[in-house]
Order: sequence, then C-alpha cells, then structure tokens
Amino acid sequence: MSTVRMPELRRVTRRNPCPVCEKPDWCSVSEDGALAICMRVERDSLRRTKNGGFVHRVRAAVEIPRRDLPAWTARRPRCSPQTADAVYRALLDRLMLSAAAANALCVDRQLSDDTVVRNLYASVPRIEALAAHCADIAATLALDRVPGFFRSGQRWMLNAREGELVIPVRDAHGRIAGCQLRSDQGGRRYRWLSSSGRSHGASPGAPIHFAAPERARASGVALLTEGVLKADCISESLHCAVVGLPGAGAFTDAIGEYLRSELPALDRVKVAFDADAWTNAAVSSALTRLVECLQRARLTVSVLRWDGALGKGLDDVLHAHARELLSAVSA
Repeated sequence: MSTVRMPELRRVTRRNPCPVCEKPDWCSVSEDGALAICMRVERDSLRRTKNGGFVHRVRAAVEIPRRDLPAWTARRPRCSPQTADAVYRALLDRLMLSAAAANALCVDRQLSDDTVVRNLYASVPRIEALAAHCADIAATLALDRVPGFFRSGQRWMLNAREGELVIPVRDAHGRIAGCQLRSDQGGRRYRWLSSSGRSHGASPGAPIHFAAPERARASGVALLTEGVLKADCISESLHCAVVGLPGAGAFTDAIGEYLRSELPALDRVKVAFDADAWTNAAVSSALTRLVECLQRARLTVSVLRWDGALGKGLDDVLHAHARELLSAVSA
C-alpha cells in the first residue's frame, strides 16, 4: 500500500456519512473530500492508520463552485417514514426471491418459510424489469427523496444491482425505514440502499432495526446485536425482541434514550456482539461505550459472551447448536 499524508479531517455525521461504508459515525473525511478514513472497510484502501482505520481515496480534490451545482444536490431531508414504508412495500411486493437466496435464508440461516415471506426479503431482478417496477410505482406513489430511488433523465431508477438480496430495515413501529443490500459477488458484502448525491435521491442514514419489538413491549427485555439479518435470525431462534445496530460502533451516545422512547416498557438489554469483541480493540471499545450509554438511560445491561470456537455471532452459535440437536435426534 502506498503512503498518503492525510490533510485536516472532519468526523462523519448522519447528514454527511462515510463515503466508503455509508455509516454516520466513527469514520472521518478530509476537508477537501478527496480522502476518507473508514474504520470498517479495508478493501481497496491505500494504507492502514495508527488507530486501526483504512485510508481510501474517494475522488480528486477538486472543489466545485456552489453556484455550478444542480439544484437537486442541495441537502434536503429524506421523505417521511410513512412515504418510505409505502414505497418500499410497493417495491418488495413486486420483487421475487431467487432460489439461491431462499436456500441461503431457509437452509443456511434456518429461517422459516413464514418468516421469509413475512419479512419481505427479495432479490433484485434484471435492470429492465427493475426499471419497469420503478415506473409502475412512480405512477401512484411519490419517489422523490426515498433513499435508493433517483431520476435518470425522465425515468425513475433504483440504485441496486441484479442478484443483490434486499433486506428490509424496520423501525419500532414495523415500518420499513430503509433497506440493506447483500451481495455474494465479492467486494463489500453489505451496503445501504442509497441514492445520496443522485438526482432527487437521498441517503438512508443508518437506521436501527427492530425485530419483533412487540415482545419487548410485553416482557421489558430486548437483545441487542450488530447486523440487521442477524437480528432477524436471533429473534426467530430465541423468540425474543432483537435490536440490530447497523454496525458495532454505529450508534450515538443517545442510544439508550432512543430505545426507551421507542420501547417505553424496555427495562433490560442483553448485548450480544460478535466474539471478536474480545480480541478486536475497536469493537471492544465500541462495546464498552454502548454499555455505558445504555446504563446512563437507567437500563439494566448484561453482556453475553461465548467461546469464539462455537461461532463468531450469536446466530452462528444458535445455528450450530440446532444442527447438533438435529444430528443427535437423527442418529
């Protein structure tokens, strides 16, 4: 990797997320916007920093005069939660789930057929079919500022690639607040469905996912983990409410107050970060900060820990345990 001298940096925010991982915290961008230090993505980076981040060249350091920018590039708020939910549901109702994706969810991830259907997972079709779906939806719903949708000439398009798995991210009220895209074609596995910087587009930010929040309202207990699909898998296995962070460090200091406001009955939180929380300094630091933030909100917090040999994530551990039980019964 080549050596690069970093200019003055500014921290990313929800309004200006990291251009590499699209997360709103932990990362930094140079003042001229040419370089970024991403704390999560190593692939294609120029070098590693002393604090464990990765330097990426984002674009040439050229400042475009503000007067020359198209009107739609001005920072505008994303659409309302109700609009986002209606548009995403209209999209997912039109998409199918590929056989390979269904097999990965039902066999590899051990999700039931009912859960896969209920959660509206879908696969991105060929671009021609996707464009037709966008036109169909635009005939009845407003797509302006819905993250992922953008205008290309006279057509509405979706910033997604054929074959990607669409994973809905839901708020505490069950509304689809955004979507993650998973690809098995190499490169970054997960990314946000975003149209930030595109004509009439918007950034989704980094919404927190709620799986089965009604169970937290009934019991006062929720499990908190890193990852949207992982949260869905754990919720199905343990029949409990699970809050899925977009990433280990993707939360603000107000996370405790936010969870209390969304789930007023919440009293106890069980944190289940991946096993590398005990070996990765950055993840360990994020875990410590998370526990402190939750405790400041007067939540009772416990941290789940297991031998990494059993599996990296709690979903892996639960899946392996289920396989062992099945093997024992079949023997």
